[in-house]
Amino acid sequence: MLKTDIVNRGSKNVIFTAMQDTYAWDLKSKDVGPDPFYERNLNDLISYQKKYAEAVGADYRYYHGDLVSFVKEKLPGIIDLRLFIQYYDFARYIIMHELSLAYDKILYIDSDIVPITKKSIFDEITEQDSFYTHWFYLETCPFFDEMQTYLKFLKPKNFIYKGHTNCGVLAARGVAIKKMFDTSFDKMMEFFKTIDSNYEPEHVIYVGFEHLFMYLKGTDQINFNLRNFNEQNRWNVYAMKGFCDPLEDILIKLKKNKKHEGFLHFCGGEAKKWYEEQKDNINELIKETFGE
Repeated sequence: MLKTDIVNRGSKNVIFTAMQDTYAWDLKSKDVGPDPFYERNLNDLISYQKKYAEAVGADYRYYHGDLVSFVKEKLPGIIDLRLFIQYYDFARYIIMHELSLAYDKILYIDSDIVPITKKSIFDEITEQDSFYTHWFYLETCPFFDEMQTYLKFLKPKNFIYKGHTNCGVLAARGVAIKKMFDTSFDKMMEFFKTIDSNYEPEHVIYVGFEHLFMYLKGTDQINFNLRNFNEQNRWNVYAMKGFCDPLEDILIKLKKNKKHEGFLHFCGGEAKKWYEEQKDNINELIKETFGE
């Protein structure tokens, strides 16, 4: 069963994240246990997200526990998937749908997202038929070339965008989520089964929820728009992967100029290491943004 840390404000908007208590990428692996990074830092990361939810007047939900059992309970007929990430993606999809029955706007953020702003991201979520995420653009990158080669077996018409989508920040109106859940579930199951059956350890890390959206877009299964938070400088989501946004430069920009405020996404081992090295500076930014 999932446990839920809930902060209710009677809002029409909600922010949520989720975390598996014990972790193994490959569920057939014997290497299972808590993630050391989150053991050291999760309480602080959740506290930062709660500060942001309070600042924008949103409700907040932190789901944690056994996400695999949660999915199997909610979807009794689901096949036994090998990869934990597939269960995680199903879990947040199910949670988004359940929240859409009670909220007007839903924002999912990864547990390694650190908000450095009091500006409400919900003001950007205006369209009824759109999902909002973020992606970054690189003209050439071996990472993307390898990903495109691996994903060709999916064969939708518009599968690869010019850039890489990241659903560490994912938002939509409740009506869009309900529409997607009601009309695309079979295609979603087909997608994850295909990914699972084509399991290759050196590649599969690149395949997740973000690619589901590109897949559904390419199959013409449903009609929806995929909007980029970073487009036209409306919102800043810095994907802290080292090869994407220079880590030190972001802190300097944030300290000097409010226009760079936004979300920091510490996705990947290099970024998480840097987070721990810069934790004092990040705490200083949090205090400057939200107060003590």
